[in-house]
Amino acid sequence: MVKSKTAPRFNQVRLQAGKYRGSILYLGEAAEHSQAVALRPTPARLRETVFNWLGQNLDGLTCLDLFAGSGIMGCESASRGASAVTLVEANSTVAQQLRKNLARLQLHECTVWQGRAEDFVMHCPSAYDLVLCDPPYALASQFSGNSKLRQVVKSNGWLYFEAGHEINAITGFTRVKYTQVGQAHGHLFLAD
Repeated sequence: MVKSKTAPRFNQVRLQAGKYRGSILYLGEAAEHSQAVALRPTPARLRETVFNWLGQNLDGLTCLDLFAGSGIMGCESASRGASAVTLVEANSTVAQQLRKNLARLQLHECTVWQGRAEDFVMHCPSAYDLVLCDPPYALASQFSGNSKLRQVVKSNGWLYFEAGHEINAITGFTRVKYTQVGQAHGHLFLAD
């Protein structure tokens, strides 16, 4: 059997739309071989749904991708017009791979902040139009209860929160959309 050159590999994820459509983000060898680095990129079908909810055009919006991992959600935002995207990643090896992908694709709208998402939220210098939050599922309930989370989202801004279970409420937000794709539960909240 001949392998297709476009067949997806387990260590990469492809941008779906916008000016970088079809570009590949490599997850790197750390994600392939380390149990300590368990990257779980948002499934393509769920990404498509989220960006349909938000509208395909994110021109001029500022975006924060907490628990960035592969960076796929933040990079999709940049591809769809976000003017500035901050990707927050605690793992130094994963953050280094993110920087390599951004440089290779010339995604100048994106920057990587290496450190814990909790620390970034605690000391965030400004609020964002769109915050994408996909914590490890074991931490989702704890992080959704973070009282500082509301401060990083502008009034009438959006919070996309992904978890391994349904979350009905986050203080300071109104849930406007919900879906489940496999084990991933996607929630779209509007800041009050």
